[in-house]
Amino acid sequence: MCGRYALNYSGEELNQRLHQMNFEVQLSRDNISGHEPSFNVAPTQDAPVYTTGHELRYMKWGLVPQWTKDVSQAKLYKTFNARTESLGTSKMWKVPCQRKRCVVPVSGYYEWITKNKTKVPYYVTRKDRQVMFLAGLWDRVPHEDFYSFTIITSPAPPNMKWLHFRMPVIFTPGSKEWDAWMDDSKHEWADKTLIETLKARCYEDVVEWWQANSDVNKVSNNGSYLIEPVKKEEEELLKKPVEEREPLHKKQKSEIKADPNVPSGVNKKGELVIPEGGALGGGKDEYHEGSSAKRVKREGSFGGDDEHVTKKSKNEHTKGQATIHSALQRSPRKKQVK
Repeated sequence: MCGRYALNYSGEELNQRLHQMNFEVQLSRDNISGHEPSFNVAPTQDAPVYTTGHELRYMKWGLVPQWTKDVSQAKLYKTFNARTESLGTSKMWKVPCQRKRCVVPVSGYYEWITKNKTKVPYYVTRKDRQVMFLAGLWDRVPHEDFYSFTIITSPAPPNMKWLHFRMPVIFTPGSKEWDAWMDDSKHEWADKTLIETLKARCYEDVVEWWQANSDVNKVSNNGSYLIEPVKKEEEELLKKPVEEREPLHKKQKSEIKADPNVPSGVNKKGELVIPEGGALGGGKDEYHEGSSAKRVKREGSFGGDDEHVTKKSKNEHTKGQATIHSALQRSPRKKQVK
């Protein structure tokens, strides 16, 4: 899962870094110099994307398919993550996977675990502090010249399952996976080749992580202090063999399965409607709303503070209050003993 990341370079600084890495870079028409560093990039925000055509362009995070008639209504099926397993079959992903592949440059990404009912953010980054590249797809709605992108996730490798059972696909420039994904002439993929290319890898000699500042839970917060280490509680965990590491993130009911036929989005009250298979913690990344969908009041975060409210829980709470009130009315008052 990847619902938030940091990019601590301005548009111009990123362009310079890519040139230093011997990347061929063609700048898009938008003015990249006007984009500032961000330590809290969230879905629906603009962020830079590097395409197979060597173009560096700012796009909206949350892919809107090219066949969309009205971009303003795209929130009904806007997606910020795409599952590797569905790239070859989903109408949403199939064409972009063939012809509109990209990588998303980041400094690092955030993932949350729950400790004592509190969402705790962790920051994953490269040890050498070089740019990290995440596999992605992009698309363009031609009649509105609207560009958008999504980040691809795969099942997490054994050494990262303690944090989450899914993670973004990290590419190393020059690797065979990078070369295959960024080959602009490649339009067809065998299922086995696609899965192998997009296999999530996290080498502990290359990548490190630590607990980040909880202020990142709120999208409006920004600043370099968000990625500063708080503490490394996982150090003891990492001393154990991989097979003995207990996962700190457990699947919730809302992460099991969804109705794949009905679209979801944001309702009139501004609540994000997430299906039981489309929880932000790693359910199905193509969000749909089934009959069992829950409404989630967001505190402006993805992976941050959530408050799950269901009709059943509200009724039970009201019923419990009525029972207590009735019991208090029936109970005789005790006389004070002087």
